[in-house]
Amino acid sequence: MVGPAEKLAAMKLIMGREIDTPLTTKGTKLTWARIVVTKDKILGKSLRELALVEARGVTVSRINRAGVELPAQASSSLAFGDIVTVVGSKPDIDAVALELGNEHARLQEVQFPALFFGIALGVILGSIPLAVPGLSAPLKLGLAGGPLMAAIVLGRLGHWGPFTWYMPPAANHALREFGIVLFLAVVGIVAGDRFFDTLLHGDGIVWMGYGILITLLPLLIVGVIARVFGRFNYLSLCGVLAGSMTDPPALAFAVSMSKTGAASVAYVSVYPLVMFLRILAPQILILILAGAGAGTF
Repeated sequence: MVGPAEKLAAMKLIMGREIDTPLTTKGTKLTWARIVVTKDKILGKSLRELALVEARGVTVSRINRAGVELPAQASSSLAFGDIVTVVGSKPDIDAVALELGNEHARLQEVQFPALFFGIALGVILGSIPLAVPGLSAPLKLGLAGGPLMAAIVLGRLGHWGPFTWYMPPAANHALREFGIVLFLAVVGIVAGDRFFDTLLHGDGIVWMGYGILITLLPLLIVGVIARVFGRFNYLSLCGVLAGSMTDPPALAFAVSMSKTGAASVAYVSVYPLVMFLRILAPQILILILAGAGAGTF
């Protein structure tokens, strides 16, 4: 049986005791294989709709999506790039492989039309004014929040019409690293011409000290609380802290310490909310302060 530990413990109470028997398909007609989902007509369909057990006699034991193992349930829907582990006879597994696609070459293709459609949609969403009662002017997500919102929605959707939102791991890694390099380069270019002058003259050292305290103290407090009371592991904690600061270089450092995706998963869990707050909170504060200032005259 395959499933969460607590569910397996419950099934032992229902079915009987656990046995320590080697699991093998040797000497039987059964075998197992991993099949990649690449057929467009399969995307979004649930295992119940595919009826692989009834039609082919093949059982799906688990689904691997972006490196995360998911339990195979009747309501589980398939997405492009999913790796499903199937058990059955060799001819039946071959037939299921043709039905699901199993075209590994398609996993290396970058879906540029879908990518540019998502960027265009993000620009449109970022330009839409959001009227909030009590504020004198509408808010906007801008070029940072709009594409982020579009990416979240389209990533959850997975596919629509001719578009499939899937990024090969190599391309994803390359674009992510390239984006971090561009971000740091722009920061350096903007601050470079007056960095040393600000640092060596006036209150530059004092402001750097304030910046260190403002950055370090919240990290230490949140880190200790999350570690002691939340029982966060170190990599997930690094991802959460990097996401709370929307700090891609910190994420890159955390990812480099391990081959697992724990830091990245924690990062993306908090990053969208923090980014929206960073975009909207300054606009709200400016409008509130502007309104309060206008009311004093």
